[in-house]
Amino acid sequence: MGNEVELLKHWRELTPQKQQKVLEFVEQLKSESETTPPESDFVPQTPLGKNYGQFDNERSLGLSPPVQ
Repeated sequence: MGNEVELLKHWRELTPQKQQKVLEFVEQLKSESETTPPESDFVPQTPLGKNYGQFDNERSLGLSPPVQ
């Protein structure tokens, strides 16, 4: 059974109050995905974050001494 058909089947079994809760939850999910950038697009914005990224890359390449 496709997701849409399954959702509709469950939707029809809900009370109007629970249907409203589902609608509110879906709206919340939509707003989260629109405002939260994917993790792969993250770019550090602070000097500390930028320096840490550089330090971590150097350490992984063996260019800086290990942290003690």
